Amino acid sequence: MVALIIGLVLWQILSARVAQAQLSPGDLAAPHSAFEGLTNCTECHEIGKGPSADKCLSCHTGVKASIETEKGYHYRVVKQDKRACFSCHSDHSGKEFKLIHWENGIEKFEHQLAGYALKGKHESLECRNCHKPDFAKTEFLLAHQQVNLSKTFLGLTDNCLSCHGDEHRGQLGADCQNCHGSDHWTPARGFEHDKAKFTLVGKHATVQCQKCHKPLNDRVVISPAGVSDSAYSEFTGLSFGKCVSCHTDPHQSKLGDDCLKCHSQKAWSPASGFDHSSTKFALTGKHKSVLCEKCHKSVGAQKVSSGKSGKVEDAFAAYKGLEFGTCESCHTDVHQAKLGKDCQSCHKTNGWNSLKSNSFDHGKTEYPLLGKHKAVKCQSCHKTGVKDAKTLKSEHCTDCHSDTHKGQFADRSDGGACESCHTVSGFAPSQFTIERHNQESAFKLAGAHLAQPCPICHVTPKKGKGAKVMKFSFEKTDCVACHSDIHFGQFTVTSPEKGCVDCHGADAWQELVFDHNRDSKYVLEGAHAQTLCQNCHKTEKRKGKRFVRYRPLDSACKSCHSLETLELLKQK
Repeated sequence: MVALIIGLVLWQILSARVAQAQLSPGDLAAPHSAFEGLTNCTECHEIGKGPSADKCLSCHTGVKASIETEKGYHYRVVKQDKRACFSCHSDHSGKEFKLIHWENGIEKFEHQLAGYALKGKHESLECRNCHKPDFAKTEFLLAHQQVNLSKTFLGLTDNCLSCHGDEHRGQLGADCQNCHGSDHWTPARGFEHDKAKFTLVGKHATVQCQKCHKPLNDRVVISPAGVSDSAYSEFTGLSFGKCVSCHTDPHQSKLGDDCLKCHSQKAWSPASGFDHSSTKFALTGKHKSVLCEKCHKSVGAQKVSSGKSGKVEDAFAAYKGLEFGTCESCHTDVHQAKLGKDCQSCHKTNGWNSLKSNSFDHGKTEYPLLGKHKAVKCQSCHKTGVKDAKTLKSEHCTDCHSDTHKGQFADRSDGGACESCHTVSGFAPSQFTIERHNQESAFKLAGAHLAQPCPICHVTPKKGKGAKVMKFSFEKTDCVACHSDIHFGQFTVTSPEKGCVDCHGADAWQELVFDHNRDSKYVLEGAHAQTLCQNCHKTEKRKGKRFVRYRPLDSACKSCHSLETLELLKQK
């Protein structure tokens, strides 16, 4: 009997398992293992219809809540695409089976399908850099405490501050993308200062942000990640109604607090809006271009501070109480009071050298100004002012000017006086004429020499040490002192010695005064008289240069004629 009962029990157990195997396609995954058994099928399946999305969402309330927002990936799949849950989350494949199926792998998931496209630096992040418990909304955490936050991808929003800290501490609202992009935090390309209450113009447009927006430090919860000790910039609550809100008043309120009456935002100086002619001292001439601080010196030794910059100034510029009754109030009298204190009787404000007409007549002095001396600046001669006016030497040009000829004319009867050749109208051209050259120099100019410019003979050395002075004094004046001997010494090394002038004239080199029968040892007769010069005087080459051979020459007939030619001449 006992054996029969045991067998009956075993048969019932085996029958139940066979029946279950016939109804279930396999074991449920571990998260659904609590629903194993034939009596639990309807927890997920509709009778005769298979798995039901409504039944899934009755348990997965987090997914249901995201669908009800009509946003996100599940809303798109379930409501718009009308896809069943098991198309991505199939079951009955064993306890180790993963219920989430990524069609192309999680790394290639198209995030824009979830309603938030990844751009810029977001593209390179790992999924769990954003999908982590710290970033889940508080409302989501309270409503879905059973959700495994380390595995879920729910609970996030597309608000930047859900992941990132508010670097501005709520000063500029929560929509970071109004100013910033996903590629980088700075510069904030979307921000336009023109839309702020303070428009940047002039120099303000080039000022670095932190110059006005000072860094502040705090210890606050700036992101879901926790507390941060960090610096942030002050963007709101700044005072900018007046310039002194940011800038120190260098005038210490002595000229009022409306800086823009005189200054512009383009530049502090010059104060383009200030009209100096409205003061007791109108600016004219050179005074217009003088820097303000040249006259308005810094005075005082008080420590002053104003504006949010906290800048401390040791002194301020004086604009009132300045003396300006005479020029000497600001300027040093270079004449040392020898000409009185009324500078304006001679000078104008256009410049120190700008004299009033008929104010000072140098012609009444011992040295009247003529020629180019009229345009010379006073201080070029009067090095130390007029105190040397009566001691200046002016008898000789060299009292002021250096001798450019370096004493070459010192032996002349006038001692080389400059004015014998030059005038005050200009150093060049010289007044030394050809007539004077022929009368006063040892070398008379004639023929082609008359047409030569002075520097052809009076050269300035290009090489050598010392000053390069034009040469006027010559040790020799013969032809070879200037000209090359194209005959290579033929007429100087053999007798009788001859110079260039024995054959050539000054008018032209080719015009000879040479008579062969008179001036040579070989008289030309008969056919010789009709023979061209080059037939006897051949061209030779020496040291790479060609020249014509004139002497010595062998005058024997055989030196020029062959023996056959000589026999024929005898027969004739």
